[in-house]
Amino acid sequence: MVGAIPLTLGYDPVLDYNTNKLKRFNRGDEVLMAKKRTTLADVAKFSGVSPATVSLVYNNHPLGKRLSDETVKKVREAIAKLDYRPQQAARNLATGTTGNIGLLIPFSDELSREEPWLLEVMGGIIGVVSPHGYNFMLSISADSGSHVSYQNIAQSSQVDGLILYSPELRDLSIKSLEGTNLKFILCGKNPHLPQASFVDLDNVALGYEATAKFITRGHSKIAFVHASLEYQSYLERYRGYRKALEEAGLREELLLLGKNAFSEAIVESISRGTTAFFLAHAAASPLVYEAAKKSGKKIPEDVSLLAADDLPVAPFLTPPLSCFRLPHRMLGECAAKNLLANISGEGQGEIQQLLDFAYVERGSVAKT
Repeated sequence: MVGAIPLTLGYDPVLDYNTNKLKRFNRGDEVLMAKKRTTLADVAKFSGVSPATVSLVYNNHPLGKRLSDETVKKVREAIAKLDYRPQQAARNLATGTTGNIGLLIPFSDELSREEPWLLEVMGGIIGVVSPHGYNFMLSISADSGSHVSYQNIAQSSQVDGLILYSPELRDLSIKSLEGTNLKFILCGKNPHLPQASFVDLDNVALGYEATAKFITRGHSKIAFVHASLEYQSYLERYRGYRKALEEAGLREELLLLGKNAFSEAIVESISRGTTAFFLAHAAASPLVYEAAKKSGKKIPEDVSLLAADDLPVAPFLTPPLSCFRLPHRMLGECAAKNLLANISGEGQGEIQQLLDFAYVERGSVAKT
């Protein structure tokens, strides 16, 4: 062949990307030597056992309990010495798993504005599943009200387990998961799956405690501020708020604020004598500060504010915003741990867990 470079035993052809020509290097050149991937057969040969035995030990298969301690020790030492790490695709094929954990989030403009701490939840999930050898897959669904998202994920065999984050109350299609074999857990409970595993914040207690704080400090006209009650967590905060008012014999004021009427609605509420605002969602707080200023009212002397979550901007508002600090990362961690336990068969059945919260006193609630 014209122009071909003859290959001499002991040499490898390597493409020089600067000149687009083949160059030859001696196999003994340590810098250019490619490390050969250790195979299952290599480990088996090194430890003097069959490949099947290595597979049982590596994957912690129940049948591996029948092996002697000496055999298990010998195989594990060989795995460590040879740095054996099977290709994920081959391992998944052998175990009948995907190696993936999914997080499904129902996308909406409201959710994207109202959940700035989603990254905290995801960080908690990833921090748990990664050390267990799982990949994290994020799926954002815009198909609220249809069976497409849930059914496709359940039937596609792309994940070993699924975490569902705060499904909308109007999304009845979530019930379709009951008829599948997919392992899943809710990050935020849902009335359409009352028996399903979930990890959530104790939102009823949060709403109750926030309202009770206002009542004990002398407020009798307390408003609940939110843009939507389409999510179970915010609806439960409202229920806690209402319960505290009923016990005190006070009337409720629910402010569901539209996109273009946040400030105006608060100004109107203040003009009616409202002196305390429970912000069921902290994202509304800057607009409430603005409304108080427009009304000629001072915070906290005239108007007290308390938010249900701690935004990064909260300490820098004037005055700093009092709030509840919610364990978003722990929410993701607990959901992931319980899901992995369910997948492995080590779980204790359905898990329904509520997480606590902490009050952060700053300066937006007047002291008695």
